Amino acid sequence: MSYSTLPYGTRCFHLSVNLACISLPIVILASIWSYNVSVFRITIEFIITVIFSLYILMISILSPCPVFMHNGFGEFMIISSWILTGCLNLRIRLLTATRLEAFGDSVLLNYGFMTILGQIIGFFFDMIF
Repeated sequence: MSYSTLPYGTRCFHLSVNLACISLPIVILASIWSYNVSVFRITIEFIITVIFSLYILMISILSPCPVFMHNGFGEFMIISSWILTGCLNLRIRLLTATRLEAFGDSVLLNYGFMTILGQIIGFFFDMIF
């Protein structure tokens, strides 16, 4: 997060961290009412998440001098990207678990195990690189 937000200033970093954390409970509450969501809609939300994640990655690669560095639009875009990426990522996980609930407890247990395993692998990958 620091490579993509700090070129825009500490305020941008502060806002992206705090607003992303504040918006996560709102997404959980909003996802309660979307119980029957199609696989197509989950796929569309996943594609949107990938697009925003690629934007964050591009800004991180261009880190010392990213696009729209001396413009308020760049700060708005990176803060929005972090919020939307975090929220949509959590929403996709919730909707996938809701869809898998129909297949029984063992499928949900395996899904939870794979989710935690992915987070552990991502943590170690982050530490190495």
